[in-house]
Amino acid sequence: MSAETVSRCPGCGVVFSARDIEGMSRCPVCSLPFAARPSRPARPSAAGPLRGVHTAQAFVDPSTGHVVRFERAWLWALLFGPLYFAWRGAWFHAFMGIFAVVLTAGLAWLVYPFFAARLLRRHYLRQGFDPV
Repeated sequence: MSAETVSRCPGCGVVFSARDIEGMSRCPVCSLPFAARPSRPARPSAAGPLRGVHTAQAFVDPSTGHVVRFERAWLWALLFGPLYFAWRGAWFHAFMGIFAVVLTAGLAWLVYPFFAARLLRRHYLRQGFDPV
């Protein structure tokens, strides 16, 4: 059994397998050369916004290649509450949302959406998804 070689972009920090970036000299996410070591964090380029672990709005399941996007998570969490987290597969947050809504007589329904994107990001990272 051989270990798969992985590389991390020095600019955005996204991890790629060696097979995915074979023959590429630049990161497909932030367009920074792989050999370069920036003295300061990379800024968004014309190729697209800088996306990393703390700002990703989409994740890829490494086993299937399925991309999961969750733009405007705050809006969907505000409209549908815990059902949105259940639909996304974040069952822990769905049950915690229900518990918090009951405990606070509905006030949590207005607070939980502020943390929706952060909670989903952490959920997908723990599931082993890669940020896009």
